[in-house]
Amino acid sequence: MGWLLNISYLTLLLFLSPFLFYKSWRTGKYRAGWSQKFWGDLPVSPPNKRVLWIHAVSVGEVLLLKPFIKLWLENNPHDHLVLTVTTSTGHKVACQTYPEISISYAPLDFTWSVKQALINVRPNLICLVELELWPNLIRHVHRHKIPIGIINARLSEKSHRGYSYIKPLIRSLLKKLSFVLAQDDPIANRFLDLGTPPDILQITGSMKFDGVNITQNQAKISDLRTLLQLNPTDHILIAGSTHEPEEEILLQTFKHISEKFTHVKLLIAPRHAERFNEVAELIRNSGFNLLRKSQILASPQTHPTDKPTVILLDTLGELSIAWGLADLAYVGGSMGNKRGGQNMLEPAAYGAAVITGPHTWNFAEIMNQLLSVQGIIQVADQPALQQHLSELIQNPKQAKFYGQRAQELVTKHQGASLATYEHLTTFSKPVRTVINIPLD
Repeated sequence: MGWLLNISYLTLLLFLSPFLFYKSWRTGKYRAGWSQKFWGDLPVSPPNKRVLWIHAVSVGEVLLLKPFIKLWLENNPHDHLVLTVTTSTGHKVACQTYPEISISYAPLDFTWSVKQALINVRPNLICLVELELWPNLIRHVHRHKIPIGIINARLSEKSHRGYSYIKPLIRSLLKKLSFVLAQDDPIANRFLDLGTPPDILQITGSMKFDGVNITQNQAKISDLRTLLQLNPTDHILIAGSTHEPEEEILLQTFKHISEKFTHVKLLIAPRHAERFNEVAELIRNSGFNLLRKSQILASPQTHPTDKPTVILLDTLGELSIAWGLADLAYVGGSMGNKRGGQNMLEPAAYGAAVITGPHTWNFAEIMNQLLSVQGIIQVADQPALQQHLSELIQNPKQAKFYGQRAQELVTKHQGASLATYEHLTTFSKPVRTVINIPLD
């Protein structure tokens, strides 16, 4: 089966190669880490250490692991931790966030790359974050009796429907796992429907609630406010993790709002770094004065103009701090192109009044929880967004009400990282000195 998968992967890679080369040439993506991705040439783990291998995908998964990794290292200071990622932005943020552990690109699911990665890493335990079911990796790991499973397991209704078409394959993979630690009951039921053995399934909650700050009284937030020259009287609207065409929608909305409410400041943080220049040009063309955070860092002196200013947050991994500035927060990926939304917990935890568009299925359970306590506002389109933002600016008490209800919900649901850690301690194994897995 391994070589059939290899042929399928190579065929798909060849089919996608024109697109990948084009994206690499235009944006710089997909250039780094090919020896690790294609050949499994991950750094060799030090001898005589127990090794935990965690695989995440991109920035969101990398950042939500902070409380869990901190907890593991505090209780197991002599263990060696390896964090693998898929994307270049995830790799960059991981290196910045976890300088004390080993960071690599994940091997692609070819038999040879998986084998070499396992030989180099020598893991005692492997944790896949949210949902990463790679057949060759799981088969080889299971054959060598290395515990492997999913933490913070997430399975949307859309993904569940897709996996249902290949249920026999998915069932065979799920039966090879040692644990599936699900975020909530609906997700757990979807995993059960696909064939997850009930004895390996446990609900531990969502780490997303743990990985967020609930206080705005932090030095980093204060420093950012000073750097961006924001006044205490400014009313801050942050649009975070935005996708096309959301920036245009926000700029159109802000144009109307700023005519009436001159104390409102708009900060935009696009989801993907390769769009920073595109969004900067869009801001200029919309008639606003543009301030880029990267330029402010290089030259703190700015020149006021008669035009309203829009600040572009074009540095990676700092949106979680920037949300702490927000009185009002728009969470992107939820309007226009249907991407299913981005994580709304960070601004909610700070007590901002949070607004999203209609497309939030990636965070359906969290949205339902926030909506049930009146901790978030969901709008259908740009006119509704403009209307609700104007009402919240005019009525700060109403905005504060939404923020308080959201913050209370987040505080109530924290604790998933500890529950996950306590479950995984049952899988402690002796140090591995060698792994020798034959190709099939």
